[in-house]
Amino acid sequence: MLGDDRPRFDDALEVATDGAGAGTLRRLAYPVYVTILVALTYGFTFTRFVFVASNPEWVAAHLMTGAAAGVLAVLVALAAGFVWRASRQRGAVVPPVAWTDQVLGSSIDRAVAVRPWWHLTLAGTTTGGGLLGVMLGGSLWASQVTGPLALPVAGVVGGLIGALLAHTALWGQVGRAVPIRTAAALRLLRVEELRTQAATGDHFIGALLAGDVRAGQLEVAPPIRRRRSWRLRPGRPVAGI
Repeated sequence: MLGDDRPRFDDALEVATDGAGAGTLRRLAYPVYVTILVALTYGFTFTRFVFVASNPEWVAAHLMTGAAAGVLAVLVALAAGFVWRASRQRGAVVPPVAWTDQVLGSSIDRAVAVRPWWHLTLAGTTTGGGLLGVMLGGSLWASQVTGPLALPVAGVVGGLIGALLAHTALWGQVGRAVPIRTAAALRLLRVEELRTQAATGDHFIGALLAGDVRAGQLEVAPPIRRRRSWRLRPGRPVAGI
């Protein structure tokens, strides 16, 4: 990485955002607020009802067993697999089209140029996972399944799972099934794919705002690759009446 990459990146970001900066915290604040509101209004009430209705003594007896850990591991693996596949269409790092065209094609280190968008995704998934864990831990405590220690423990576990899913999305975006370092993965991002994903995201949001569900489905649908090698051949003539 060149020594002047960071100052050049700061200059480009100041010009592109008119001095407002990347705005990672600003863009993250409202989704976090909505997540907390929904979790407190619906999630906590529903999960507490489930734990109470499922016999708290039985839940407490099976919560810290190997079977529960196995179920959690399977759920995390399924979520990671889904995220890895979905990241081929919309990855963890998707800068705006203008930034992709004007900055990523320059000599600035790509890991530096896309890092704000990676930090936004990582912070969002980690915060969301942590809030979900706190909600579940609070539900366990409120239903008298566990003690108050469930809140920080569940929050930390949820945050770690969220961070793992963010890294999985990044690895899937660059097509790596084997984990690699974050900086190396960011440098593997291709300008053409980033431009396509950013444009697809903009078109999808536009379709949602316009109420065109079909157009939105076409934007996010994976390309059809099955039977593309088939060739149609002429058949025998069919007599008509």
